[in-house]
Amino acid sequence: NMIFWFFFSIVGQPMCVLLYYHDVMNRQAQASR
Repeated sequence: NMIFWFFFSIVGQPMCVLLYYHDVMNRQAQASR
């Protein structure tokens, strides 16, 4: 179970950043049209 949380903390945080970055890029693309 600790291995899962260790893996999740390593992988989950970058995934949240990527999803947030992707969302921001979509908003800028919609605003520029």
